[in-house]
Amino acid sequence: MASVEVMKDRARIAGRFNLSARRNPEHRALVALAAQKAGGECHVIPVAPCEDEAEVLRRARKVVGGKPVIIVREIDGELHARLVNGESN
Repeated sequence: MASVEVMKDRARIAGRFNLSARRNPEHRALVALAAQKAGGECHVIPVAPCEDEAEVLRRARKVVGGKPVIIVREIDGELHARLVNGESN
């Protein structure tokens, strides 16, 4: 299980992305595309700075059942989001 600090980082990043998806057209379009591909709601997976993105994606794939997910990282204070197919390659 993740430490309290990692969970706080994830929550902070998820909250920032939630606000950004309302204001930033690029993030809004990414959410709309993910929701369209998923047939409804999309999953947003925040990645804390100390986490390995590949490991987080591996765990997320188990949860989402093949649906696309949005992976969000914070790098140098900026949010970086990308759409990832939830299926294993």
